[in-house]
Amino acid sequence: MKLLLFLTKTEINLRFLARLRAELHQIQLATDYRQTEAFLETKAWDLFITDQIFFELQLLKLLELIQTEKLGVQTCLIATDLTLNQKLRLFELGLDELWSVLPPWPELRLRLKILAQKTRLPERAKLLLDGHNSYYLKEGILDWAGQKIKLRPKEAKILECLVRYQYRVLPRAEIMRFAWQYPAETPNPDTLDVYIRRLRLKLPQKGAVIKTYRGFGYRWEPGVSK
Repeated sequence: MKLLLFLTKTEINLRFLARLRAELHQIQLATDYRQTEAFLETKAWDLFITDQIFFELQLLKLLELIQTEKLGVQTCLIATDLTLNQKLRLFELGLDELWSVLPPWPELRLRLKILAQKTRLPERAKLLLDGHNSYYLKEGILDWAGQKIKLRPKEAKILECLVRYQYRVLPRAEIMRFAWQYPAETPNPDTLDVYIRRLRLKLPQKGAVIKTYRGFGYRWEPGVSK
């Protein structure tokens, strides 16, 4: 596994590096923003992990670079005290993971493995069926009856969850576990509600809808076939 790290908090740096080196991972340490950018542009990485927020400028630029150049590296930020709007903006620009603390090693090891697999495995087209219509989802593009709709990564995961389990009302916690994968790192429920609102705005007004069950969660209501 090839990791690019920009870590400045000593306690995180020492604990993290000792474990990673013991696992014989290929590690490159960056010392500042410019060096981080240069490493991203010149080498292939599985993961980029930092505890530097660079907010509002440098981190956003790095995320934009990763997305626009299709570098394929998974990104993780270790940070606390971010506002909901800051978190949403980071996720919208392509941040894959946000950790408030460094997880215990067994859990951290699993997370890194899953993230690296996402980097190496190309995304295949997913066929979503709701009993009336078929939808194709690939690389963030939803094909809805010939209409191409661009979705953010978390929007795509939320949609996949809703359609896959359309036969029942899904609690918010279950949707968040599906979309964010790790129970310990699922966001505030308000974050999910924001993503649902944005997803509704992107989907065609006719046909299937995402129905709200107040105090509980959401359900995908299939539309009629066209």
